[in-house]
Amino acid sequence: AKTGLTVVKGRKVDAPVIKEAIGVLEAKVSEKIDVGECRLYLGDIVYAEADESKYNLRYGWDLRKTRLIYHLSGKAFMTNGRLIFPKMKKSI
Repeated sequence: AKTGLTVVKGRKVDAPVIKEAIGVLEAKVSEKIDVGECRLYLGDIVYAEADESKYNLRYGWDLRKTRLIYHLSGKAFMTNGRLIFPKMKKSI
């Protein structure tokens, strides 16, 4: 793959997980709610893991040791205070 990431099956649910991820939450969907043009999924966490060198139960993620990526909306993402957008292919 271009990203160098490996996709594997989740431990508790039949969903893809990135093997190199620093943290994983697996959930079973408990409710689906239609919200306008979108659907909100609620779920119960059935498995969780985190890289203990970058996360601890008292303080959470150590942002000096890792960069987390957050989905804002649409094609907008943010990582540790920096707004980023994916590169788009030019249309002809």
